[in-house]
Amino acid sequence: MEQYDQAETISQQWIQDKPKDANAWFWHGRVMAVQASSSFFSAFSYANESLEAFKKAVELEPSNPMMVMGLVGYYRNAPSIVGGGEAHARALIKQSYIGYPERYEFQLHYGLVLQEEKDWTDAFQLFERMMSAERLNERLMGYYQFARTSIFSESRTADGVTALNRYLKELTTLQKPDTSLPSADWARYRLAQLYAHQGAQQQFNELVKARDKHEEETLNEAWQSLLSKR
Repeated sequence: MEQYDQAETISQQWIQDKPKDANAWFWHGRVMAVQASSSFFSAFSYANESLEAFKKAVELEPSNPMMVMGLVGYYRNAPSIVGGGEAHARALIKQSYIGYPERYEFQLHYGLVLQEEKDWTDAFQLFERMMSAERLNERLMGYYQFARTSIFSESRTADGVTALNRYLKELTTLQKPDTSLPSADWARYRLAQLYAHQGAQQQFNELVKARDKHEEETLNEAWQSLLSKR
C-alpha cells in the first residue's frame, strides 16, 4: 500500500507541474485505478479520479492509441456505478476510428467491435483494407482477423483460407518475433476451423497431425473442442 501511496503523490505532482502532458494524466489514471482496486472506503473517489484522468489524457491526445485504450480499459473493467460499461468502450473506439481512420490500433479495435456486434460486412471491409497495409505487422493482423471473421460468420471461408495461408507465409519473413501477433500454431488452428467448415477432411487431418505437442494450454483446449465435434 505504501508504494501505491508514493506513486499517487508522484503522479499528483506530475499533473500539477505539467497539466498539458497527456502522459502525466494517463499514469495518474493508472495509479488511481490501482488505488481504487485496493481500497474499500475510498474506492469510489479513487475510481472517479482515475476516470477523469484518463478522459483528460484522451482530450489532450485523442489520436494517441495508448491514451484512448487506457480509457477503454477503464470502461471495460470498472463497474457502471463509477462510469464503466462496454457501451462506453465501444463508443470511444468507434469515435477514435472515425476521427483517425488510418491509425492501425483504431482500425484493429474497431474491427474487433464489429466482430462482436456481428457486423460481418463492415468487418470484412475493414480487415481487407488492413490486408493492403504497407507495414508487415499490420498486414498480417488484417489477414488473421479477416479469417476470424470468416470463421465467426461462417461465410467467405475460401477467402479466409487464402488469408491464413498468406499469414503463415508472410509471418516467416518477420525480422524478429512480434508478440502482438497470433502465433503460427494459432493460425493453423484457425485454418483447421475453416477446413472443417468446408468439409476439407484431408487438409484438416494434415493440420491435426502437424500439431505442436508442446502447444499452450488454451490452444490445446481449443483443439480438443474442435476435434470433439468431428
